[in-house]
Amino acid sequence: MTQNREKSIGQMISTLCFFGMAIWLATEAAKSDGSVWRIGTLWLTTLGCLAGGLRFQLQTVIAAGLVIGKQAAGSLRVARKLQNFNKVVDKADPMTKTTNGTK
Repeated sequence: MTQNREKSIGQMISTLCFFGMAIWLATEAAKSDGSVWRIGTLWLTTLGCLAGGLRFQLQTVIAAGLVIGKQAAGSLRVARKLQNFNKVVDKADPMTKTTNGTK
């Protein structure tokens, strides 16, 4: 995955708009004495705007997590292969066979 490190002016403007809306919505939710649904909706949209403002950072974190997950899955596959290999070797080697706990 190729990442474009340079952000355009439009991306910077939209990021500022997301953060600005998040601040405005949070203040409206904090001073609102309306219904629970209205306040909950304001806080939910505040979180959505914060996520929109942090979209590039979230993308980086998620991509790093996926890479780490793939590496861990690869390590697990290698460990399973080694485990299966050891079982095959144990079956083939008569010196490793045990009878009543002794060789």
